[in-house]
Amino acid sequence: MVKLEKRGSVVVGASFSLAAAGLILVDGVLIAIGLAGAILVGLAKLLGWWNLRRLETTVEAPGVAQAGDEVRLGVVARNRRRLVDAFRVRISVKGAGNFEAEALLPWIAAGSSASGEVRVELPARGVSEALEVELTSEFPWGLFRQSRNFRIGHRMRVLPRPVVPVEMLAGSGSLGSGERRRPGAREAVGELRGLRDYRAGDRVKTVAWAASVKSAAQGGALMVRELDPPGFRPQRVILLFHSYGADRALIRPDRFERALSLGWGAVRRLRMRRVPVTWLADFEEWVPREVVGRDSLSQLGDALCRARRAPGTEAHEVEARLDELDGEVVVISDMPPAAWEGLVAGRRGVRVVDVSDYERGLRLKGGSRA
Repeated sequence: MVKLEKRGSVVVGASFSLAAAGLILVDGVLIAIGLAGAILVGLAKLLGWWNLRRLETTVEAPGVAQAGDEVRLGVVARNRRRLVDAFRVRISVKGAGNFEAEALLPWIAAGSSASGEVRVELPARGVSEALEVELTSEFPWGLFRQSRNFRIGHRMRVLPRPVVPVEMLAGSGSLGSGERRRPGAREAVGELRGLRDYRAGDRVKTVAWAASVKSAAQGGALMVRELDPPGFRPQRVILLFHSYGADRALIRPDRFERALSLGWGAVRRLRMRRVPVTWLADFEEWVPREVVGRDSLSQLGDALCRARRAPGTEAHEVEARLDELDGEVVVISDMPPAAWEGLVAGRRGVRVVDVSDYERGLRLKGGSRA
């Protein structure tokens, strides 16, 4: 594709104006300058076309990534011409998650190759089977913008950003029932949060001796391991995702993305603790998924990359699913609980995740990211 740039338009206009003025005034000098400008424009177009001819491009990109992550893309361009070098070639790459990256290669020698690296942040989740590549050049004088478009086969998955719901980090009771059960022996010890200075009353067995030796060498105090309180550790969890809301509930696409991140973070956290998970979602026609290993977790991640909000979920569908479930249930929705809390009122073993408690950008209010 060829596009005449602003500078090229000025040169073309000036060339025709000078040639026309020369014809009217019968001035050979003006005619010659106008023709020279026209020849210059034609030469620029020809050289620009030749500059992109027989260039082969490869792109190195990750196969799996997470939304919000910064990834590295490696770009290599090979000049298959034997005699003529290529100059100022810009390579643009588009792929899963709506990311766009650009790399500029100033010089590609004939019969050789040039490489570049660009880091780009993945703005959203998604799946692509190929990368969209565009080669552009304004060589030699910026009069024309020449471009070539093609696809490079490369499957790429961008998963939702995993965010652990704070409701699953707090006590182990069921939020929907208003009850709290007493933690068992296996729940007596929480997770390691980090290290801090020793304080009066700390147990000797909590001292991190290796870190304390390093701290003492620098004139510091003893270092103590600080643990989080015991959390949500059931034997099995059913995670129910729905998009039902009251008639006047406002639908917000950003909340759907946020809810997917919360669901993905919840599943990953449970699987890290080897807790079997059953995933049940309205956008998958309520077909249950058993997540018990790496393969099933990967399949769920692939499904979440492609997920689209279910537009017509009704109250009786959610009620029917809840009636069929037994055991620990976590309910996640892109609608605030105020729009559907009546469906879970009085049910035992139900834990509600409030999507409205999570700030934009998926920063938790009191929670943590996986």
